[in-house]
Amino acid sequence: MSSNEWESGTISIPRTEWAALKATLREAHNAEQRRRLAVAVQLQEGLIKAAAGQRNVDWRLLAEKVLDDLRIHDSDRWVITWAVFEPNRQKARAANGGQYVDPMSLKGSAGRPPKPTKAMFPEANGKTMMFEISNGTITLDDKARTIHWYVTEGNHAVERARSHPVAKALFLALARMKWDTKCGGEIVGNDEYNQEDRDAGGGSNYVTARYGRAEADWKKSLELMSLPSRGTRLQIVNNFYGSPQGFPRR
Repeated sequence: MSSNEWESGTISIPRTEWAALKATLREAHNAEQRRRLAVAVQLQEGLIKAAAGQRNVDWRLLAEKVLDDLRIHDSDRWVITWAVFEPNRQKARAANGGQYVDPMSLKGSAGRPPKPTKAMFPEANGKTMMFEISNGTITLDDKARTIHWYVTEGNHAVERARSHPVAKALFLALARMKWDTKCGGEIVGNDEYNQEDRDAGGGSNYVTARYGRAEADWKKSLELMSLPSRGTRLQIVNNFYGSPQGFPRR
């Protein structure tokens, strides 16, 4: 079942937690890059073995078969295949006056993929400020000590982004973080089913996660709403947040 969705939000991180969070993201990214390199080696070796004895090899068709045999799917399929054939694209482009050449369209020895190297899957270091996560990004700001989470709109986009190893590491770290009274933030999003809501106030963006100060403020608003008079509690919540808080309709 389709679910067109997106998410975005900026979280400010306590000074005492910033270095550890950056290290956590780097470690998760680098572990994933090493895993992808190992799979790329398997793909390249599988391609060379499958092509043995053939002439004018159609590397695209052969790659599809080897990828299926290795059970490589989803974003891995594109990322790893691109890395394996990228050196051939660069060589072909240089030989064709800088014009783009689809490396998987090259036949025979011209399309034979070289053995993958670590350079094809670069690891992060202390200066890395952005991590790609499937169909989104995690962006760090050293000066402001913020993390910006962004998932572009797409079918099951949030689900895929949050399943990425670096995203898992991020949200686990945020859940375990020791927050101070000033830091935190919200992640907001929307989806095609919520947007179809035609009731008053329906269809608008909604909060998908709160951290630190934002979560504390939200809990405080719930306490204020527990006052006996409905009119009183609505007025207090309006004054506190500027507008009533709601949740998406499903």
